[in-house]
Amino acid sequence: MVPQKFVEQQFRTADCKGLQPVVEASFTNDGAHAEHACFDVAGPVAEGRAHLTNLPWDFDEAARRKGLGLKTVTLLNIFTRSRTQCRI
Repeated sequence: MVPQKFVEQQFRTADCKGLQPVVEASFTNDGAHAEHACFDVAGPVAEGRAHLTNLPWDFDEAARRKGLGLKTVTLLNIFTRSRTQCRI
């Protein structure tokens, strides 16, 4: 079994221009590269897409997967995740 590393970081989103720079900074800070990612978002998620209610950002799982070179990207509404207590 290949050892897995869990990385959790927090960024002040008001200082960021979008998700791509945040993830790139995360990889740079940690020196790691991920194959899979899960993002909690403030807004409804439908068919792999979300528009944040607190920022002018749109998310699309397929676009993030391709743009970040990941195998999978999952978007979860922050309240849905906390209500179901899922660990990704």
